[in-house]
Amino acid sequence: MRKILAYVIGLFIIFLIIRTFIISWVFVPDDSMNPDFKKGDLLFINKLSYGARIPKTVLCIPFTDHYLDWISIPYFRIPALAGIKRNDLVAFNYPVKHDIPVDRKPECIKRCIGLPGDHLKISDKEIFIGETLLNCNYAGFTWRIVTDGKGLPGSLLEKYKIHHVSEIIESSIYDAGMTCLTAQELRKEKGIRDVRILRINSTNEVRMYPGSDHFSWTRDNYGPLVIPAKGMTIPMNSVNMDLYSTIIYNYEKNNVLIQDGKIFINGIESATYTFKMNYYFVLDDNRDHANDSRYWGFLPEDHIIGKAIRF
Repeated sequence: MRKILAYVIGLFIIFLIIRTFIISWVFVPDDSMNPDFKKGDLLFINKLSYGARIPKTVLCIPFTDHYLDWISIPYFRIPALAGIKRNDLVAFNYPVKHDIPVDRKPECIKRCIGLPGDHLKISDKEIFIGETLLNCNYAGFTWRIVTDGKGLPGSLLEKYKIHHVSEIIESSIYDAGMTCLTAQELRKEKGIRDVRILRINSTNEVRMYPGSDHFSWTRDNYGPLVIPAKGMTIPMNSVNMDLYSTIIYNYEKNNVLIQDGKIFINGIESATYTFKMNYYFVLDDNRDHANDSRYWGFLPEDHIIGKAIRF
């Protein structure tokens, strides 16, 4: 009996090591990654690709939300097999929750669009890195479909794998999520009079990150901005404070005070700030029904778990 128990315990320890440092899994939590990934899809997380992260909270019960923060290990990552590349599917801990340890935050899956040091801009739904337009054929948007009044056949929805269709006017007008390529093909179908992309009414827009009067950005027109890179230095002024204060205060754990028009970091008047970590800009594939960097800001490298893959 003791041998069997020792064997089971040994297997469990090996399993935990594999899950912590090599590969784990996550279920897609919502429809934000449509059309390629649906809620409930199983994805595996390759932790060796970006370098396995050493757990921050070691006093915890595996596979539960129960932990003690009496011991906290500083951020450290095993050397990576490959760096994060643009358009990678990245698994990470949701950064916005600042009151719990990084590795206890909810897990998310989103697509990496901006890398450290990139100059990023979204203009009329199109993404530019510097002056280069990104090819985002995988991205889904909301489209208005106008038919001949005979409805939108289920066979067409099945053929083009179109989901989440809303009927606006009975048998005539519909809103649906799809990619640009799917919209182009749908226009050619009999009974389809028009397929056009929906652009946002800015008066109904949720306020975008950083939520400052300095920035009147929308989900369709966002930036330009610079994504922080480790060692990059910026001037400290009111505009940069609005854009990067979450990083400086919450992620890099500095005390920030603005007094008489001057900025003090850790008690020292500061004209510049140098970032301690790399940061990334991530987007959901379902661009018009998203909760991504446009809404909550930059993704810190210490929140990244690994590369998400589907077998």
